[in-house]
Amino acid sequence: SSISSQNVGGSGYIPNSPPPAVKPRLDPLVASLTRMDPETAGAETTNVPLIGEIPKDGSIVPLGAAASIAVIGFIFSINIALSSKDAILAEMKETTDVMSAPPVMKTVPSKDDGCRGLCGSQEQDLDNLRGIMGKLAK
Repeated sequence: SSISSQNVGGSGYIPNSPPPAVKPRLDPLVASLTRMDPETAGAETTNVPLIGEIPKDGSIVPLGAAASIAVIGFIFSINIALSSKDAILAEMKETTDVMSAPPVMKTVPSKDDGCRGLCGSQEQDLDNLRGIMGKLAK
């Protein structure tokens, strides 16, 4: 009777109780990957080291095939890298030689009278600009 007296408006909410748990929404991909189907929920499983619990019904066979293809591909990539190490080392040596040499500054002597900066004439600069624009207009 004391519970019914605390019941507010007959809604079933008791003021001192925690709020009802809200189930968080999952991303659709995560929800599809983590759902438990009825046929797999009661299936027999076995515990495999480093992988975890897997079903015994043979649904792991495609994963085994994919894993074996990945391992074979990794072994072949190591084989190719070891067989072509001369080409790899040649490229590394060329890069090291270029990177270890100091940069060469190429200086081009001026064709003018040696004037550098603001000592040129404005009329000559405008004539040069007219000539360039005239060539572009053609």
